[in-house]
Amino acid sequence: MDFGFPYLFNFLGNDPVRSASSAGFLNASWHFTDALTLDTGVRHTKEHKDYTYSRLNPDGTPNIILAALNGETGYYHGSKFDYRVNLNYRWNDDVMTYASVSTGFRGGGINPRPFDAKQVLPFGQEHIINYEVGAKTDLLDRRLRVDLAAFVDRYTDIQTTLLQCPGDPGAPCALPLNVGNANVKGVELEMEAHPVAGWSIDGSWSDLSFKYTSFSQNVGIPAGAAEPGLVKSKYSIGTQYEFELPKDSTLTPRVDFNYMGGFDTLAVPEPGSSVGGYHILNAHLSYSFDNGKWTATVTGSNLLDKLYYYSVFDLRSEGAGADFGLVAPPREWSVQLDHKF
Repeated sequence: MDFGFPYLFNFLGNDPVRSASSAGFLNASWHFTDALTLDTGVRHTKEHKDYTYSRLNPDGTPNIILAALNGETGYYHGSKFDYRVNLNYRWNDDVMTYASVSTGFRGGGINPRPFDAKQVLPFGQEHIINYEVGAKTDLLDRRLRVDLAAFVDRYTDIQTTLLQCPGDPGAPCALPLNVGNANVKGVELEMEAHPVAGWSIDGSWSDLSFKYTSFSQNVGIPAGAAEPGLVKSKYSIGTQYEFELPKDSTLTPRVDFNYMGGFDTLAVPEPGSSVGGYHILNAHLSYSFDNGKWTATVTGSNLLDKLYYYSVFDLRSEGAGADFGLVAPPREWSVQLDHKF
């Protein structure tokens, strides 16, 4: 079989990955008073991964371009000690406040898509320390619930994928790497209200700010860039009313309005790597009968018929000549029938 230039990067991949993880943890709570509680926890984790690459042509011979990778194995080992401390105080039956500090990590690994043997590299764990304060409330005789939280996340050794490998400019690259440290500050609000019997309103809102504080090496990320996929702001609001009908049946219309802010999909932003924010209107109408055993629902999604993208991937500056986008569905309608046995 003749494999010309267009087929040089075609290969059969059967890359076995062996992964093992073990952990031990301990949790404890102290109730100093009926109102004041301290919750603590510790955890130790060990993990191991190895990744063996197979780069064969469809006829079973080693790929001429990627032959050096065939049979190559990359190794990763890591361990981590984490903790959590949470102090909460219940002021009365309706209001509870808390403050907490906790740590966590994202496991490391090996580059799953090297283009040559030099790119068979491990990447380490990503670490976080989270500081959070908040309040959880049930107000107005439990007709209004409001939860509010503010937090600061301190990231170290952030993992991201680079399309330009450090020290090898111009070569094809899709290298996961620990690029540096950053701080994330945020506020989150959730609410649920029941003004009168049968009527409910719920909503949420969040706002985040992301800032790199240092870089582990010259990886080309601009100082003002955000982590790929990080959404700065979003909110949602929804309401429904349950009408009681004869013969133990109900009719419930519901409307939801959502906003999702835009974000970048690449660590080093390109002109085509930004996903725009969008507003979405959804609604449904449910009819329940036979004491709730049967429910028929008509749903309409994206009622404003907005054109928006879930994600984009710009490879034009890397020589691939392509800019991909995952388009969200247009306005859609559906009918669903449920039965409880």
